Amino acid sequence: MRIIIIGGGVMGLSCAFFLTRQGLKDIKILEASAAIGNGSSGRNPGAIRSGFSSTINRQMTLHSKRIMAEFEALTKHPLDFRQNGYLWLANNEDQAIKLKKIVKILQKSGVASDWLNPSQTQSLVPSLAPDRFIGASFTSSDGVVNPHQMVAGFAYGSLSAGVSIECNCPVTNILTSNGRVRAVYGPSGEIEADVIINATGPHATTLLTPIGINLPVKSYRRHSFISGPASWVKEPMPFMFDSETGAYFRHTTDGLIFGRGKEYKDDPPTFSTNVKPDALSLAVKAARQVIPAMSNTSVMHGYAGLYAMTPDLHAILGPVEQLKGLYLACGFSGHGLMHAPITGLLLAEWIAQGKTQIMDAHSLRLERFEEGETIVEDFQF
Repeated sequence: MRIIIIGGGVMGLSCAFFLTRQGLKDIKILEASAAIGNGSSGRNPGAIRSGFSSTINRQMTLHSKRIMAEFEALTKHPLDFRQNGYLWLANNEDQAIKLKKIVKILQKSGVASDWLNPSQTQSLVPSLAPDRFIGASFTSSDGVVNPHQMVAGFAYGSLSAGVSIECNCPVTNILTSNGRVRAVYGPSGEIEADVIINATGPHATTLLTPIGINLPVKSYRRHSFISGPASWVKEPMPFMFDSETGAYFRHTTDGLIFGRGKEYKDDPPTFSTNVKPDALSLAVKAARQVIPAMSNTSVMHGYAGLYAMTPDLHAILGPVEQLKGLYLACGFSGHGLMHAPITGLLLAEWIAQGKTQIMDAHSLRLERFEEGETIVEDFQF
């Protein structure tokens, strides 16, 4: 069985790695750019959270966290996974009700999660502006991960197991015959394949539309900025998200990564990763409302990545019914990095065994949109 994975980001690399652990050998990754992890994989703050209202998203995070905890043993490559917690601020009673519901759901699932009152929240992050929040949810086993190390680890493990990775190799067409995939077409011509995985992130629709597959994924730009030294930070600082402004904060060795989580709602779909002229001023304005000390903190640089959004804010995973041999791993709606580990394992089980073993991922199938079985997620980031 020859398997072609289109896309050399964290998703495609995770799929390749776990396919080798299923005993499959003839695996090739085709990456359009000059290097692996060159797209959205390396353009995000690396947040890991379990606080979802949908069962499937919670399961995806919990399984991914277990894989991250064993990452070095699995891939023989280190991964900086810091479980400093995830703090979600509530600014009004409606937000508090929803967050308290999530806390209870997580507690019933055996996940350490608590509702903090204003005093407890301020004690955890003393730099917060007082009197602007009424409490927060805090999940101590969540946190942040280094995206570049995850990419490198899955790549190292894949290459060590014999996977071929070709960069500067954009796939322009998926070729089919008698209702199944036959090959991909790129700069070097046709490459035959029994199985094709589309793991091209925000560009996933480009290859599917010409072969009659409607993929409801739209791409939106989202910025992150890197601050200078932030001596006022109390360590360890949890990853933090403010419900009202959408401001988020991740502490790094030398400063903070920050931005506006909900900014994608302001703009039309795009493939551009150019930093918008007003993005910094809007991000700083939001950050200062949450942490006043940001007014005296310098900003070193920024970047933009892409969110691949689906109508129900859930990923599209698994085999495509109308075209045998085609599998999808796309549309993660901002949760791609945190769900990449379990996604690779799920796709590997689907391909090697015909069904998933570790968890039921049937609800993430592409066909759910036509069948009217979309999934509800109350919390957007």
